[in-house]
Amino acid sequence: MKLSTLAEKTFAVIEQGDADLEIKSAAGLDIAENGEITFLANPKYTPQIKQTRASAIFLNETETIERRDIVVLRTKDPYLAYTRALRIFHPKPKTIAFVHSTAVIHETAIIAQDVEINASVFIGKNCVIENNVRIFPNVTVYDNVRIGKNSVIHSGVAIRENCELGANCIVHGKRVILAGQVGIAGHLRVGDDVVLRRKAQPVTMSKMVKSFPAFQRLTTENGCARLPRFVD
Repeated sequence: MKLSTLAEKTFAVIEQGDADLEIKSAAGLDIAENGEITFLANPKYTPQIKQTRASAIFLNETETIERRDIVVLRTKDPYLAYTRALRIFHPKPKTIAFVHSTAVIHETAIIAQDVEINASVFIGKNCVIENNVRIFPNVTVYDNVRIGKNSVIHSGVAIRENCELGANCIVHGKRVILAGQVGIAGHLRVGDDVVLRRKAQPVTMSKMVKSFPAFQRLTTENGCARLPRFVD
């Protein structure tokens, strides 16, 4: 893909370098090779810019760079631009409608036709699983849960009763628990060892939080969600 096309699709602006350069993939600073694009989001990795073999890099609007042999793409959020590039070069496999024979689904649950439900999944009473959802093995979905369209629930996740996930959410990792009455807006990513407790409501539309890294806990105080400190 030409860099000019990639810049347009990732909402970035080419500051220096050849707009017709062909980019074949995206990778981290330390592993990127010629023909790949990388990014810098955390200043502690700035020294790696001197050694990276990447042909192009996403930088924020203020980061300086001495190298002139690498194409620079400016963007407000390098990590977001890099994530978009990854999705372009490595699109998510299409969901295949499938329910494994060992899955247990309550008769009152409403399951869309194009949903993938793998081995040893449990789905409780009155749950709603919307279109194009993928649920990997050993997931437990308690009663009265709604999972929005295009969401992915990875192995080992437990979603407690009365929780609601918006569209395009990704919940992954070991020992992830969404407790009762948790509401999650669309486009949120939840990582390993996260516990979202009763009535917590992390919201992405307000840009309060983009994702939860490992070992975070979200509780409520006086009815309001208390967000953990988050660093990209």
